[in-house]
Amino acid sequence: MDRLVRAACMDIISTLPVSPEARASAYRVLASLPGMRAEGEVTDPLGRRGQALGYRAEVGPGVFSDFRLVVDPGNGLPLTKIQTYVTRLADGRQVEISHSTSYRTIGWTDERPGPFARTD
Repeated sequence: MDRLVRAACMDIISTLPVSPEARASAYRVLASLPGMRAEGEVTDPLGRRGQALGYRAEVGPGVFSDFRLVVDPGNGLPLTKIQTYVTRLADGRQVEISHSTSYRTIGWTDERPGPFARTD
């Protein structure tokens, strides 16, 4: 059940158009879940400073994923979500594969979205 609650809270914070009060409630629920950790101030892939929240979850037999959410402490909005898969190969070497989603702006609009710009 913790996994489902954690996923729902992460969706509320990072993907749904909710009020600041709803987002704050999701942060409070996350803080109460086992395994959640405050990771302190970090720099996201776009060079912005924020506070990181993280947790590790087993996503398959012997495959773990580290999740990190970097948040702007001034307004509580997410800056970046980072997910890193960690597993061991048959020869014992550890492998990590990461991907991230960074948010430049978040808010309401009446404009149609344009094409996505890829930034590496």
